[in-house]
Amino acid sequence: MAAFGLSVLARVAQAPRPFDAAFALAVFSQAWGAFTGTVDAVAGYELVARAIGSLSMAALRYLLLVRLRAVPDLSGKTDIHERTGIFLTATSLGFGVGMLYEVGAWASNGLFDASPYTFGELIAHMAIYLVASAAGAALLVMWDRAGWSTRRVPAAALVARHA
Repeated sequence: MAAFGLSVLARVAQAPRPFDAAFALAVFSQAWGAFTGTVDAVAGYELVARAIGSLSMAALRYLLLVRLRAVPDLSGKTDIHERTGIFLTATSLGFGVGMLYEVGAWASNGLFDASPYTFGELIAHMAIYLVASAAGAALLVMWDRAGWSTRRVPAAALVARHA
C-alpha cells in the first residue's frame, strides 16, 4: 500500500520520464527482493535497491516540492549558488527518506523480534543513502543544465517531436 501511495506522489510530481522510471525500478526492486527473498539470497542486491531508491527519492521529492511551490523550480536557474542550493536541498531530501527508512527498520526489529543491524551496517546504509541521494541531486541539476523540462512531457508530444 505504501508503494502505491508513493507512486501516486510520483505522478503528482509530474516527474520527467527518466526520473519516474528510476522510481518505478526502485519500488519494483524493493518489492521483488522482499517477495522472493532475493535481498538475502543475492549479494549486493540490497545495496543496489537502496541506492536506486535514494537516487530516485532525492529527485522526486524535490520535484514534488517544486509542484507545491515550496522550493524554486529548476528552470532558468543559472547561478552557481542557486544550483548548489538545489543540489543540497535534493540531497538532503533523499538522505532524509533513507534515515526515516532506517528508523522504521529499527522500530520493526524491536517490534517483530528480527535481527537488528550492527552499527557498521547502519553506517554503511547511511553512506549509501548519502552518496545515492547526491547522485540523484546531481542528475537533477544536470537535467536542468541540459535545458530539459522539469515536467513530464506527454507521450503524444514526444512522438510528434520525433516524427
